[in-house]
Amino acid sequence: MAHFVSLRANVPSPEDDIDAVDASPDGSAMVGLWGMMDGAIECEVKVVSGPGVATKKDKRGSAVRVWALQKLTAQSKLQAFSGVRPFTEVLPVRITPASASLAEQNKALLEGGNPEERAVIDGAAVPIVPLSKGIGDYRHAPKMERVRGLAVHITAGMTAADGYKETFESRDASTHFVIGRDGKIVQYVATSIRAQAQGPGNGHFLSVEMVGGASNSGACQAMT
Repeated sequence: MAHFVSLRANVPSPEDDIDAVDASPDGSAMVGLWGMMDGAIECEVKVVSGPGVATKKDKRGSAVRVWALQKLTAQSKLQAFSGVRPFTEVLPVRITPASASLAEQNKALLEGGNPEERAVIDGAAVPIVPLSKGIGDYRHAPKMERVRGLAVHITAGMTAADGYKETFESRDASTHFVIGRDGKIVQYVATSIRAQAQGPGNGHFLSVEMVGGASNSGACQAMT
């Protein structure tokens, strides 16, 4: 079965699968369709809900067709078809905030009140410390792909959960969440933006740093 992938790599792999396509404020975007062939039939991408136009572009390797998208809105949804038969899941669209930088997008998303971007626990949004550096580790595709789970680490420092902004930004690193020894949870990066925490896993795993205990080396520490 075909599925949609990001174009962060010149030739995307099937592991580059995405949960949503991120469109510019003007409604334009590019997306890859992995597994574009159904036997001798090449699949076609269509906008199945809301406005938008999908146009076939170049191939990337033997399995991926690039599609250019125009006039999308947050109500638009995409799907690929083999003839008249649906051949992928329906893919929603996210419109990127009209901001000058990824840092401004991160701040706007964290302050915007969307529970898909900012964690909500027992009905209350968690505190935020928006990062302006060390986020979006792929310049041409800084947003998350399909989220597969949490990657949990222990910090080498013993700072309060809301005190890591300077450390992260000076080291060009980041995490979505920090959990303090007292259980306080603070969010630094919106969940649709990549954190720079774990190399190849950044696109598929939300990152959590748990503050370590006394004499902390960052390894083999008990979690709160």
